[in-house]
Amino acid sequence: MQQKIYVIGHTNPDTDSVCSAIAYARLREKQGLVGVQPARAGNINKQTGFILEELAVPQPKLLLDVSPRLGDVIDGQDTVTIQATAPLSRALELFHLHNVRILPVVDKENRAQGMLYLKKVSERFLIPSQEKELRCVFASPRSICQCLKASVLHEVDADVQEELNLYVAAMAESTFMEKMAQHDPRKMILIAADRNEILHSAVEMAVRVLVVVAGLEVQPDILALAKENNVTILSTMFDTATSTWLTRLSTPVSAMAETNYITLNAQDRLDELRISLMHSDVPGVLIVNDSGQVEAVATKSHLIKPSNTKLILVDHNELIQAVPGADKVEIIEVVDHHRLGSIKTEKPIRFINQPLGSTCTLVATLYQNADIEPDPVIAGLMLSGLLSDTVVLKSPTTT
Repeated sequence: MQQKIYVIGHTNPDTDSVCSAIAYARLREKQGLVGVQPARAGNINKQTGFILEELAVPQPKLLLDVSPRLGDVIDGQDTVTIQATAPLSRALELFHLHNVRILPVVDKENRAQGMLYLKKVSERFLIPSQEKELRCVFASPRSICQCLKASVLHEVDADVQEELNLYVAAMAESTFMEKMAQHDPRKMILIAADRNEILHSAVEMAVRVLVVVAGLEVQPDILALAKENNVTILSTMFDTATSTWLTRLSTPVSAMAETNYITLNAQDRLDELRISLMHSDVPGVLIVNDSGQVEAVATKSHLIKPSNTKLILVDHNELIQAVPGADKVEIIEVVDHHRLGSIKTEKPIRFINQPLGSTCTLVATLYQNADIEPDPVIAGLMLSGLLSDTVVLKSPTTT
């Protein structure tokens, strides 16, 4: 994100403050400083307005607060999101591909629906405490089909999401029937190969979803019976082990998304993020626009990112006179003719302070030292600032 450097005078700006800001911004621009522009920290008075109008100079940008905003520190790149209907397998792909720990969950219009955390997904599948948790899959036939990249041989209530139990037909038919008799077949996902006796028995029992692996053929009589008993049959090219793992990941993202989330706007102060993270246990917040569409995810790491807004102070050097928020951004230069105040910076800066009658006088000497001739309009501004601050050369501070 390109830096913005504002040359700005004190609050309640006078003519010297405004004119020196415009003139010095032009000088620094001619010297190659990128992104520099004049600004003002309040409304201009009648005298300044008259001067700007006579010289056909637009008023500098009004800045009432330069506190860092979320928009200053969030990345300009597209934020990775996932739709609520997508399976968890897709979420894991995105976590890995983009090296992120949080995924905003959105609808088709990219409006926020929740947040998905890698930690929560990992704990669900890697740290189960009971066998039931290993078998349990909250999914729909359609989400299972998407996850397995399967072909639909027969489908019943494809979009109905429900809690199902996952089984693999890796036993003799008699043992299979004995085991299955202990469970509700309508709550069962069965993964099997081309073992026709077991396939027939499963369809006859009316299991909820039957997955046939490795692209193996399903006999016509079994398909006919599936239609009669309302059994969904899917055919996937994956083997048994892969199909079992992917089926566990067929749960829609919406089922594990955290709906108790915090949203902020890019124009909110960075302090709002700090407060939100301090007073909650969430690892991040969603940055949304006025329509609720997701623009970014902000985390603790954004709190230490430098703002792209920088200041050059003219006609003052004390924070008590500066635009609000000046203490929260980097001040890179000071050009002034007043007594020294209590300003502090984190690193050395360009600080020019001389006992002259006005800041415009000082800026004029800087043009001269740089061997740069100001254009007539800039010269007129500096003369106006000089005459105003010295009360037409009658002030005791006139130099």
